[in-house]
Amino acid sequence: MHARNGLSFKGLMPALILATLLSGCDDENVQEVVDGLFEDKDYSSEITWPARTNSACPDWGRRETVTVSESMQLPQNCVFEQVTVLINRPDVDFDCNGAVFNGIIDKVRHEYGDSYRPPETAPQGVAFRIRNSETAATPLRNITIRNCQITNYIHGVDVALGLSAATRRGLRAGSVNEDSLRAVAPTNIQVLSSKILNTHGTGIYIYPYVTGFQLRNSRIKGTDGPGLYLDAGTRDAVIQKSVFMGNGFSTYDTTRLVRSPRRSDDAKREAIAIDASSGNQILNSTFRDNADGGIYLYKNCWEHAANANQIPRTEGANSNLIQGNSFYNETRAVWLAERADRDLHAWGCGDPMVYQHDGAKYYRDYAQDNVVADNRFENVHVGVQIMDNNNTVRDNVFVQSKDYDIEVGSRIREYTHDPVAGNTILNNTFSGTNAIHYQFGAQ
Repeated sequence: MHARNGLSFKGLMPALILATLLSGCDDENVQEVVDGLFEDKDYSSEITWPARTNSACPDWGRRETVTVSESMQLPQNCVFEQVTVLINRPDVDFDCNGAVFNGIIDKVRHEYGDSYRPPETAPQGVAFRIRNSETAATPLRNITIRNCQITNYIHGVDVALGLSAATRRGLRAGSVNEDSLRAVAPTNIQVLSSKILNTHGTGIYIYPYVTGFQLRNSRIKGTDGPGLYLDAGTRDAVIQKSVFMGNGFSTYDTTRLVRSPRRSDDAKREAIAIDASSGNQILNSTFRDNADGGIYLYKNCWEHAANANQIPRTEGANSNLIQGNSFYNETRAVWLAERADRDLHAWGCGDPMVYQHDGAKYYRDYAQDNVVADNRFENVHVGVQIMDNNNTVRDNVFVQSKDYDIEVGSRIREYTHDPVAGNTILNNTFSGTNAIHYQFGAQ
């Protein structure tokens, strides 16, 4: 079985040998060698750079934030370095027309351990930002970003509702109606026919309470974190005919300005994170060679709850549809309730703890009423991992699974006398015998 936690004796031996060989090296050389053992992904070759920049392109300078209030199409053959586009009006169609938005001044981001110096060369925070406050007279809606090539930023696209300190206090106290926030958050924001490559953080981040985000006919590859993050209370995103590849292998330190590999299975990230977000549809897309897996659904435990800016998750990752997709070479292609058996003692969780042992702390995870249907899973360790109740897995095709096609059950749920139950599995084409593995009292 593919181990998510711990280190086997077999895996320990190369580490001991390496430590012996490096015993005479200084710290910097040791770090360089160790970083070189971890896989990095580079998709810079997929950016189409113009042979010559068009003189008709806007004169947007480095570190400039450009405010866009109306629809526009850029000229062909534009390149912009370290520019942020802030869209501040509804009903805007922004057509990049193939323009390259580059978050650094080089075409290729730095390798592990190679810091960005001077700091002016470090990646720009975000290429496109769509954000309105909760008191905005008109929420941002019906905005389209199309035909863009985005590379080397920290985030490619951010869509957010700005929350006041008073609202955050109310959310923490349970006195704010979250539907009222969704009603004023950005909605129907689309990213179409675009590339988002080699970001130093998440490719696209959808912040709490945004609804109706759409991604179509796009490629998200080589992000240091998740390719797409759907945060708490977001609803009804549609992800369609897109490719997620090679995401989640590394991390970027915004203080030291340096990239590092994610060195453990727990640290590696998935292509799409659905965190306490509901009603989303992931359709007809391709997932390949991501660091930890394809699509992970979970309710985070109200991490770092002592921080006044952190808000609780009041619902699970429920009622999502994952249909018609292809998954290749993933650890776990789809994981329902990914945090159910994870030790979160270091995360400062605000949710009630359900189990602890020898310093480890566990919290109830929720991912229910999801449908995983008509997908193809090929050469994965586990096709669908189920750790919560009342989900449906049907009409899928599994080919050459390394461990199990479907694995059901949670160790912590068994320990708390609440084993996983009520899931429906039918009409699937399995890769072999013993394709479904029930464990820890699951039914």
